[in-house]
Amino acid sequence: MKRRQFLGQSAALGAGLALASRTPLALVEASASRASVPATFTFSTWGDYRLYQDAFQRLQKANPHYASVQFTNQEAAAQGSTAGADVLTQRLLAGYVAKAYATMPDVCELSNGALPELAAAGLLVDLTDRFRPYLKGLAPAVIQAVSYKGRMYACPWRANTSQLYYREDIWSQAGVRADNIKTWNDYIAAGKAIKAHKFSDGVQRYITNSGATPTFNTNLLTQQGGQIFDQNGKLLIDTDPRFLRAFQTQVSLIQANVTSQVTSFTPAWFQGFKDGSVSSVYLEVWMDQILQENAPDTAGKWRVMRYPAFSAGGGRDVVDGAAIVVAINKPGLDKDLAWSFMQHSFLNPAVTVALCNKWFFPPAYLPATSSASLIYNRPSAFYGGQVLETLDRTVQQHAYSPIYNKNYPTALQDINQAFADAVAGKQSVSAAIKKAANNIRNATA
Repeated sequence: MKRRQFLGQSAALGAGLALASRTPLALVEASASRASVPATFTFSTWGDYRLYQDAFQRLQKANPHYASVQFTNQEAAAQGSTAGADVLTQRLLAGYVAKAYATMPDVCELSNGALPELAAAGLLVDLTDRFRPYLKGLAPAVIQAVSYKGRMYACPWRANTSQLYYREDIWSQAGVRADNIKTWNDYIAAGKAIKAHKFSDGVQRYITNSGATPTFNTNLLTQQGGQIFDQNGKLLIDTDPRFLRAFQTQVSLIQANVTSQVTSFTPAWFQGFKDGSVSSVYLEVWMDQILQENAPDTAGKWRVMRYPAFSAGGGRDVVDGAAIVVAINKPGLDKDLAWSFMQHSFLNPAVTVALCNKWFFPPAYLPATSSASLIYNRPSAFYGGQVLETLDRTVQQHAYSPIYNKNYPTALQDINQAFADAVAGKQSVSAAIKKAANNIRNATA
């Protein structure tokens, strides 16, 4: 089966949610005793809908009360691309304003960046009370990723933990040892060693790829506990030294001339993983899927590690949001069915593990991560015998997560422009950051 097509405050938030309601809730489907059920269950995603269809069929098998409900895939535009997430978000907003509820699914996948806007507009069903029995099974960073103003509006099924994937064979030939890379400065130094090494096959190799159009990787900010905006929407990029460190380090990496510069998700990018000309990449957990599907002949040569820190003992872990599903708050929605689908699929260890093993994703629900049946708890031949879930669980439990709001996408555009200007030498780092901050404040005032 082909792998699924991809697509302080946190702890306080979890504690607050745990106290949100004293009313006991059933841990399983509340609608089993209802006399009638809807004829259809509509679902939208920009990825592979078959995961969700499989999950729904498992719910029907466990609860015959839903046997007559037909799962309907209501396609989002731009299937399989990140742009599809934006298209789906706009379709939901337009349908809600026009009261065109037939164009809106019952449940859908959603990007984390869109959650605040849709929750504020009233489009999403508040799941806070239903989540109360499951909070201890979710990492604080994951709880933050599905929350808006202290309320939970989404069910996470995969935490977007971020790790550093590297070609151990390439690094070893160049005399680079992963356990000696403690900081990002060490990583840049390793890049210089790899760039200078004369490989026997004549291939020029780099430590990573910075892209044809370099952009700012927010993970290096988040790993320090830094944010673009605080919980109240205040812009922080020109006042928080952590942003400056993340920005300057990435500029320095590119200006050191130790990265390749090809467009991501193109044949040249995939070829870099095959021949080792791109010898490492620091991205979210879905990168595992990319590597195994597009560079299968490199099995056994890859390893995974936590991010380097900025200084000894500094933060190394980041959860870049989560893969989530939401229920759309529209007339006629069977909220019990929507929740039953989420709970049975992604908060039920036995079913969650079965889905993870079939569709190849590490679970967000921590009780499922410890299952001996989970494939990620077995040594991975692709990664030289590493047990991936051990690392994923460590990152989940220690990570920070970004704070999203409606101004986040606009801010990121200005930050990326500032980053490109600094890399090209058009502006100093401090001047570029100052300009971006002014532009963002003017645009969001």
